[in-house]
Amino acid sequence: MSGARVNEARGHADWPVITAALLAGVASAVQIGKASAALPLLRAEFGVGVAQASWYLSLFSLGAALFGSVLGILTLKTGPMWAGGAGLVLVALGSLAGPFAETWDLLLAARLVEALGLPLVVAAMPAIIQARSSGPCRVLAMGLWSTWLPLGVALAMALSSVVLAAGGWRALFWLCGALPLLALSALAVPAPVIRMPDAATLMHGGLFGLFSASYLTVQGFLPSVAVEALSMSIAEGTQLAGLAALLVIPGNLIASTLLSRGVSARLLLAAGFLAMGLSGAAFLADLLPPVARIVAGCVFTACAGVPPGVIWGLIPQIAARSGAGPAMTSGVIYQCAGVGQLLGPVLAGAAVQATGTWSGGALVILAASGLALWGLSLRAGRLEDRGITASRG
Repeated sequence: MSGARVNEARGHADWPVITAALLAGVASAVQIGKASAALPLLRAEFGVGVAQASWYLSLFSLGAALFGSVLGILTLKTGPMWAGGAGLVLVALGSLAGPFAETWDLLLAARLVEALGLPLVVAAMPAIIQARSSGPCRVLAMGLWSTWLPLGVALAMALSSVVLAAGGWRALFWLCGALPLLALSALAVPAPVIRMPDAATLMHGGLFGLFSASYLTVQGFLPSVAVEALSMSIAEGTQLAGLAALLVIPGNLIASTLLSRGVSARLLLAAGFLAMGLSGAAFLADLLPPVARIVAGCVFTACAGVPPGVIWGLIPQIAARSGAGPAMTSGVIYQCAGVGQLLGPVLAGAAVQATGTWSGGALVILAASGLALWGLSLRAGRLEDRGITASRG
């Protein structure tokens, strides 16, 4: 085999650019983790219950839920660098404005500004990564991209464990608002050419939405459950949440590695959703002793790395086979994720409020996992399952 063919088979990746794109995603995901960590303090200062507080968690996903596809088109028209840059600026402005809010409604308004920026970032960065990579290196690069959410949440928890005690939630919001601007300074990428998509991503988007509903429910409420049900301090709760967020990353990387080696995407997804449903319900339900619930929460987040690792890893193949560009494909999938992130914590918060215990949230986790497993079985023929191995032939 000639050197050119060997290089083509191995693929290539512009790792500095890919790293900058990943940092942009991480800086955006920090805003999810900061809300989770600060939620006990926000509830105490503004006097809101779990149901109202759950809206603050979910509101960050409103932009994705309502405008993910539209913002994917905007990314196509303006180019991923401009769209992603605008998204980072919006995320930063919302976070920096939050500490000046004197009422709960104003705090929600600042969160809405962040919510408009997030889907722009998440639609643009995969397009940048795909334009700067090829072959197996592209699969690995997309697998690394799938870690943007747990890395950001873990970073937020690490910062929170120090900053909340020293400066309160306002200092945390200011610090987190600076990170997207730092990420923006690392990006200098020309816009790749992107084609309009068709609807081939809906199955994967639905699965991603169900994953997101479960993940944000458990991760978002984890510090509150730790404080209120497991008798931990706020610092201990945020440290546990940070550890849990980091446990997602091995699942991301293992799933994308197995996928690149030909393991069935359907099998990986089914195993991931089943484990998430059982362990997430065990963590939230008030049935086990505290140590067992902590272990269940960690198992949940470890298994939660599998669905995004698989789905993000498949995006280049989905985009190629459907005729969709990576920006629009990512936008559609993340719009579905936004719907899940919007509804999951809200439904769980309402269930907790109705039952009077955190056990109510277990119903949402079980329902999301059950629907995902049902969808994998019922619509199996629509699932992209052999894209990675087939693309090597």
